[in-house]
Amino acid sequence: MKQQIILLMFSFIFLNACTKKEKEKGNSSCRIVKGSTYSNNTQLEFYKEYDAKNRIIRMGDATVASFYEYDELNKIYYTYNVNQNNDTSMRILAGYLNDHGYCETDVTKKYKLEYDQDNNLIKEIDLATNFISGIYTWQNGNCIAYKSYDNLNNLREEVTYTYNNSVLNSFRFEHFGYSIAYGARSKNAPSSYSRIQYNQNNSVFARSECYWEYTFDSDGKATYYSKKLQQNSKDINGNDVIFNSSTSMVLAYDKCD
Repeated sequence: MKQQIILLMFSFIFLNACTKKEKEKGNSSCRIVKGSTYSNNTQLEFYKEYDAKNRIIRMGDATVASFYEYDELNKIYYTYNVNQNNDTSMRILAGYLNDHGYCETDVTKKYKLEYDQDNNLIKEIDLATNFISGIYTWQNGNCIAYKSYDNLNNLREEVTYTYNNSVLNSFRFEHFGYSIAYGARSKNAPSSYSRIQYNQNNSVFARSECYWEYTFDSDGKATYYSKKLQQNSKDINGNDVIFNSSTSMVLAYDKCD
């Protein structure tokens, strides 16, 4: 009997060792990120801090910051600013929250946001026209597509995203714009996007391709990324216009849970 127990224990340890998966890069528990880049030989920095629901609670640079407070009991959230002299502005109403604590509509009630069961943003609705102005498609925890429409329900923009599935979105990358209280963010870090824009005649007037590359520290957190963008568009005379740009960002994690 003792030999059988020892054999079972050995089998359990052996199976666990064989089936252990390689740890994904990134640390999704990190809450504060400092990013720095250079423009015209001038260093630019930003700071972002999130709460446990991935909602922004602080954003800004080294001198001026905006803060956000969420009152889930009354389903509202506020914002205020602090400058380099530590002067605090008046707290103002920023918007209204849904039952899960995420933004449902802005303070002017111009639009309404809808989410899926995982708190992923899936729809933007223009309350003046009741048209859907934006649709987000999610797969395996990542936003893989976005489409926007005008007030006549004509398609104006469509974007598709790809991801590096071995890299967690440890720096809360907000590649489709929303950053305050707009629900979950993609699980993985983006690797590329393709964007098509349409004019009022429903013809394509611009195409863009963007790519990201990352560098990691020994803990697997992204400490640097570079982004390359190429855009082909047309001017008012129908001539081709090509625009290329390249940016990079150094990332620092000031606090991880």
